[in-house]
Amino acid sequence: MTLNELTYQIVEAVRPEFHDDDVLDLRYIKDLIHNQRALWIRNELNKDRDIPESIIQDLGCVEMELASTTECCDFSSDCQILRTVNKIPVPIVLHHREAIERVGPSDFTSKPYSLKDYKEAIFFGNGRFNHNMTVAYYRNDRIYLSSKGSLADLTEFINIRMVASDPTSAAVFNTCAGDPCYTDDTEYPLSDYMWNYMKEHIIKQILLKYQLANDTTNDANNTVSGEKQN
Repeated sequence: MTLNELTYQIVEAVRPEFHDDDVLDLRYIKDLIHNQRALWIRNELNKDRDIPESIIQDLGCVEMELASTTECCDFSSDCQILRTVNKIPVPIVLHHREAIERVGPSDFTSKPYSLKDYKEAIFFGNGRFNHNMTVAYYRNDRIYLSSKGSLADLTEFINIRMVASDPTSAAVFNTCAGDPCYTDDTEYPLSDYMWNYMKEHIIKQILLKYQLANDTTNDANNTVSGEKQN
């Protein structure tokens, strides 16, 4: 289902509890869906379970650029490294890693790069068997590629598959066909079983929010908050 379809499921579920003049904020409902999704996914994946395909977002062909290895405003270096031109969506952070499933050539049949934590990546390539291998790591909202070999051997575009904290942040990326990687009318990256649990929690949060709002804006004399009493 799409985010818009999920949102209107919530609207239809809570509508009977509201007065005709109550206004439901669709943006608020969508934010709740994003937040609950991130919470449920983090809890599930921290149990050392495989990442289900239904929650992964593919960012298509992601453009790379050469950058200085220093990234300091007042200092430059002749050493260069490859990084994504645009910031990528913030991945869901698990106990021991970010929820990035694949970084590799744009050809999905090609072997992916070795994905490491930044602290491990800076020492990668010093071994006997990984000297010519390419390592990928996430830092400062971008994906970086490093190799002891020539950067000229690396590709101008890569493919990234990940679990984003906010799925809408993938909208700035396009598939290789030129279509946006995300809209509110495309398939929302969420498993059906997760939605069945999340929906109940979201409905409770909305009802509680509007109940508290009504309690604080109306008193026993039916005066509206901010209205002076005689």
